[in-house]
Amino acid sequence: MRRRMPELALLAGILVLGAHAQAQEQSAADRAVEAAKQYAGTTLNITWEAGLQALDPLNFSGPMWEELTGIKINVVEVPIAELFTKTLAEHRAGTGAYDLLNVVPAWIPDLAEAGVLEPLDQYVDKHGYREELQDIAPVYRDNQMTYQGTIYA
Repeated sequence: MRRRMPELALLAGILVLGAHAQAQEQSAADRAVEAAKQYAGTTLNITWEAGLQALDPLNFSGPMWEELTGIKINVVEVPIAELFTKTLAEHRAGTGAYDLLNVVPAWIPDLAEAGVLEPLDQYVDKHGYREELQDIAPVYRDNQMTYQGTIYA
């Protein structure tokens, strides 16, 4: 995996997942857009489950992110049965093919232990997102975004 833009990956994720967040003075989504604009003109490659699931980043959140920031989202569709193995194989090969990963939450411990995932805590704190994470349902925040107390998703 390319380790050059984990912060940008987090910013994209905050917008895509938090775009409908409760309005505040400036939401995490707003701050993500502003911080990401410095990378305008770049492209993020994201894996996504092939088929209907990929329609969101292809037709909605990807184009929205590009319109707001100038950063293109290139969706790499992978059949769900191959997503884990292709993700792990790419990491081991070190090709840098993917910037963002769409993973099944149950895979996070295995991918974190293998060093595939970038810990995101420092970026959450840098951009002041920690308080807004409390608005996410605990089942997701505590069980599907973290592993051993570290935020990966």
